[in-house]
Amino acid sequence: NAQAFLSSAASCDVQAAPGNGKTTLLVAKLALLSRSWTSRSNGICVISHTNAARFEVEKRLAHHPQASAFLSYPHFIGTVTTFIDRFLALPYLRGLGRR
Repeated sequence: NAQAFLSSAASCDVQAAPGNGKTTLLVAKLALLSRSWTSRSNGICVISHTNAARFEVEKRLAHHPQASAFLSYPHFIGTVTTFIDRFLALPYLRGLGRR
Protein backbone atom coordinates (compact mmCIF):
# COMPACT_ATOMS: atom_id res chain seq x y z
CA ASN A 1 0.00 0.00 0.00
CA ALA A 2 1.09 3.57 -0.66
CA GLN A 3 1.26 4.62 2.99
CA ALA A 4 3.57 1.70 3.86
CA PHE A 5 5.84 2.58 0.93
CA LEU A 6 6.04 6.25 1.90
CA SER A 7 6.83 5.49 5.55
CA SER A 8 9.37 2.71 4.92
CA ALA A 9 13.11 3.35 5.02
CA ALA A 10 13.89 0.07 3.26
CA SER A 11 14.88 -0.31 -0.37
CA CYS A 12 12.01 -1.67 -2.43
CA ASP A 13 10.67 -2.50 -5.86
CA VAL A 14 7.45 -0.78 -6.96
CA GLN A 15 5.34 -2.64 -9.49
CA ALA A 16 1.90 -1.73 -10.85
CA ALA A 17 0.05 -1.45 -14.12
CA PRO A 18 0.56 1.68 -16.26
CA GLY A 19 -1.36 4.68 -14.97
CA ASN A 20 -1.63 3.47 -11.38
CA GLY A 21 0.53 6.25 -9.89
CA LYS A 22 3.99 4.68 -9.56
CA THR A 23 5.76 7.85 -10.67
CA THR A 24 3.65 10.07 -8.41
CA LEU A 25 4.35 7.78 -5.47
CA LEU A 26 8.07 7.65 -6.23
CA VAL A 27 8.41 11.43 -6.51
CA ALA A 28 6.46 11.85 -3.25
CA LYS A 29 8.88 9.41 -1.58
CA LEU A 30 11.90 11.29 -2.94
CA ALA A 31 10.43 14.59 -1.75
CA LEU A 32 10.04 13.12 1.75
CA LEU A 33 13.60 11.73 1.70
CA SER A 34 14.99 15.07 0.51
CA ARG A 35 13.82 16.75 3.71
CA SER A 36 16.42 14.91 5.77
CA TRP A 37 19.06 13.87 3.22
CA THR A 38 22.44 15.19 4.37
CA SER A 39 25.00 12.84 2.82
CA ARG A 40 27.23 14.24 0.11
CA SER A 41 28.75 10.86 -0.74
CA ASN A 42 25.81 8.42 -0.52
CA GLY A 43 23.08 8.70 -3.10
CA ILE A 44 19.66 7.51 -4.12
CA CYS A 45 19.44 5.14 -7.09
CA VAL A 46 16.22 5.16 -9.14
CA ILE A 47 16.24 2.61 -11.95
CA SER A 48 13.44 2.42 -14.52
CA HIS A 49 12.85 0.26 -17.55
CA THR A 50 12.08 3.15 -19.91
CA ASN A 51 13.44 6.58 -20.73
CA ALA A 52 9.87 7.88 -20.61
CA ALA A 53 9.67 6.97 -16.92
CA ARG A 54 13.10 8.48 -16.26
CA PHE A 55 12.14 11.74 -18.01
CA GLU A 56 8.90 11.95 -16.01
CA VAL A 57 10.68 11.47 -12.66
CA GLU A 58 13.32 14.05 -13.59
CA LYS A 59 10.68 16.54 -14.77
CA ARG A 60 8.69 16.26 -11.55
CA LEU A 61 11.77 16.43 -9.32
CA ALA A 62 13.00 19.55 -11.12
CA HIS A 63 9.93 21.42 -9.80
CA HIS A 64 10.59 20.49 -6.18
CA PRO A 65 13.04 22.82 -4.37
CA GLN A 66 14.70 20.21 -2.13
CA ALA A 67 14.14 17.01 -4.11
CA SER A 68 15.74 18.52 -7.22
CA ALA A 69 19.09 17.83 -5.51
CA PHE A 70 18.49 14.17 -6.38
CA LEU A 71 19.04 15.05 -10.06
CA SER A 72 22.82 15.24 -9.65
CA TYR A 73 25.78 13.42 -8.10
CA PRO A 74 25.92 11.28 -5.98
CA HIS A 75 22.40 10.25 -7.01
CA PHE A 76 21.41 8.26 -10.10
CA ILE A 77 18.13 8.31 -12.02
CA GLY A 78 18.15 6.29 -15.21
CA THR A 79 17.35 3.11 -17.04
CA VAL A 80 18.64 -0.38 -16.31
CA THR A 81 20.81 -0.21 -19.44
CA THR A 82 22.36 3.13 -18.50
CA PHE A 83 23.09 1.88 -14.98
CA ILE A 84 24.81 -1.27 -16.26
CA ASP A 85 26.83 0.69 -18.83
CA ARG A 86 27.93 3.48 -16.48
CA PHE A 87 28.64 1.52 -13.31
CA LEU A 88 29.50 -2.00 -14.47
CA ALA A 89 30.44 -2.46 -18.13
CA LEU A 90 32.43 0.72 -18.79
CA PRO A 91 34.47 0.59 -15.54
CA TYR A 92 35.23 -3.08 -16.24
CA LEU A 93 36.41 -2.33 -19.77
CA ARG A 94 38.48 0.62 -18.58
CA GLY A 95 40.06 -1.68 -16.01
CA LEU A 96 41.14 -3.90 -18.89
CA GLY A 97 42.71 -0.88 -20.57
CA ARG A 98 40.05 -0.54 -23.26
CA ARG A 99 38.28 2.64 -24.30
